[in-house]
Amino acid sequence: MKIHDERYKKLKQIGPIPELRSGHSAISFAKNIFDKKNLIKFDLESQLEDVKQTRSDIFRFIEDKNNSTLSCVVLIFSWGGMRQGSLQKELFKSSNNWLPLIDELRKSKFSRYDAFREFQKLRNSSKLDGMGIAYFTKLIYFLGKSNNEQGFILDQWTGKSANFLRIDVEERSRIKFTGNWVNDYNTPEIYENFCLFIKFLSKKLSSDWKKNIHPDQAELCLFSLGRRHVFRREDPSIINKCRAWRSYLIEHY
Repeated sequence: MKIHDERYKKLKQIGPIPELRSGHSAISFAKNIFDKKNLIKFDLESQLEDVKQTRSDIFRFIEDKNNSTLSCVVLIFSWGGMRQGSLQKELFKSSNNWLPLIDELRKSKFSRYDAFREFQKLRNSSKLDGMGIAYFTKLIYFLGKSNNEQGFILDQWTGKSANFLRIDVEERSRIKFTGNWVNDYNTPEIYENFCLFIKFLSKKLSSDWKKNIHPDQAELCLFSLGRRHVFRREDPSIINKCRAWRSYLIEHY
C-alpha cells in the first residue's frame, strides 16, 4: 500500500494519543431508548452502569457471558454517542430482526467480511433502519474481536482519513460518502480493504514511533477527537493532541 508522504508526516508528528472516556453513560442511554417495562424485562438496569466507558471497559463487559448481547449493544452504542431519537427507539423495538445476527457475531461465527455482508443484507431489506455502517462496524469491532481477523470501525473520520492518506486505491474502492455519512454503496470488499489499511498503518506507525502500535490504536489515531468532545478534567495539552489529526483532516480533506 502507498500513502501520501506529507499527510502521513503530519500523523506521525502528532504521535500516539490516549483513549479517553466518551459517549453517553450506558444506563442513561438505555433509559432514553427503552420504557420502564422493557428496562425491567431485559434486566438492563442491573447490567449497565451510569458512567462513560473506554474500549477496554467494553471488551471486559462483553467477555462476561452473564451480560446479555442486548446490553452489550446498548453499551457499545452509548459509548459511540448514538442519537436517541424516534428512529433509534424504533430500531430497538424491532431488535428481533437483528439481535440473532449479533448473537452469532459474539460467538465468532462470522469473519469481518461476512459480518459486514450480513448487516448490509438487513440494511437492504429495511430491517436495520437507524443503524448504518458507522454503528454496525462498531459491533463488528467489539463483538467479533475473538476472530483472528478483527474488524475496525468505519465512520466518517476513519473513512475520510483512509481516503485522505492512501494514494494507491482506485476510485471504485474508495470509501463512499453521502455528505459526511458513510453510505450503503460501501461493499464488503471496500470494508475489507479498509481493515487491511488499518493493519498496514499500524505496522508503519510501529516502525516510525519505535513502539508496538496495535491496529485499533492506529484506528483511534485516525478517529481522534472533535471540538464537541468536552473533557473538563483532562490536561488541555492532551486534549489538543487528541484533536490535532481531525483538525488537520477537516482543513485539508
